[in-house]
Amino acid sequence: MSTVTVTLGFTQSDRATGYSSFDGYRPGARQEEVAVEIPTAEAYWRTAAEIAEQAFEATNAPYDVTGLAATFREALYGPGKPSLRALSVGDTVTVARCADGLHTRVACDRVGWVRL
Repeated sequence: MSTVTVTLGFTQSDRATGYSSFDGYRPGARQEEVAVEIPTAEAYWRTAAEIAEQAFEATNAPYDVTGLAATFREALYGPGKPSLRALSVGDTVTVARCADGLHTRVACDRVGWVRL
């Protein structure tokens, strides 16, 4: 099965400079990155923001998720996986190939996603 790499960037706040990731994405901010492989068929017709929203749901929803969100949840959590926090404001999602093109990156904003 053909896959597409989606990289989740969990942005780190920098207290020494007064930067909080909740202020929004800042270029050059430290990030913990986690790569997830998703089926190409799940990415090809979706925008990066739509894919990011599924990753957001997988990491934030207290209920059972389905579809692409379930694919993300299975890849991110489970036995032997590192403990990750939920995606939130200031974090990024980079999709290797989607309806927007190649290597499309979006940042979680207070409402929705902003293309970088």
